[in-house]
Amino acid sequence: MHVLLDLSGHTAHNRLPVFAWKPAPVQASWLGYFATTGVPEIDYLLGDPHVTPADEAGHFTETICRLPECYLCFTEPDAALEVARLPALSTGSITFGCFNNLTKMNDAVVVVWAKILTGIPGSKLFIRPGSSMKIRCAKLVYAGLPGMESTRSA
Repeated sequence: MHVLLDLSGHTAHNRLPVFAWKPAPVQASWLGYFATTGVPEIDYLLGDPHVTPADEAGHFTETICRLPECYLCFTEPDAALEVARLPALSTGSITFGCFNNLTKMNDAVVVVWAKILTGIPGSKLFIRPGSSMKIRCAKLVYAGLPGMESTRSA
């Protein structure tokens, strides 16, 4: 093997420990993670001026190879997609969405979400369907809202 390319970074089921063994003379990270891996044995990180600005290079263990415009491969869809009317115009309320892995949620996030929901009357928070933490997350967020303290759970 001459080149080993990481496409995951610090995401679930990554194989970063393999890179520590330096099985290839050239090792690089690209696409699946937009920050440093912190693994000294990974030689390069493919980035662009937006995700790896020159003044941030000191925060990376890898040598940054900047692609000229965008480090992602993107092709516009062939089909014209219709954009629906903004639902808030007919419902009168804003719906925020979170599709992140909710295990990353902490108290600071709950406080911010509660402030946002309180600051915009009638607003709602849509949490990724199927999340095992969805109910707990909703309880925590609503527990942070004024008048909802009694619903706070440990």
